[in-house]
Amino acid sequence: MQCGVVQLMGAYSVSKTALLGLVKALVPQLTQMNIRVNAIAPGVIKTRFSEKVYLLLLFNPFMPSV
Repeated sequence: MQCGVVQLMGAYSVSKTALLGLVKALVPQLTQMNIRVNAIAPGVIKTRFSEKVYLLLLFNPFMPSV
């Protein structure tokens, strides 16, 4: 059974949130050493990976828009 892109979005979201948590945890520790910590986490970008998500949002009026 193939795993669709929509099913992978849960893992994608959890991974993205984990990276933001890591950055928040590193800030207090590294600030003491004058090291700046940043994260760049763009929203969903139209790619082949997210194409099915955009189609779902387009045809499902109950899904929030991006």
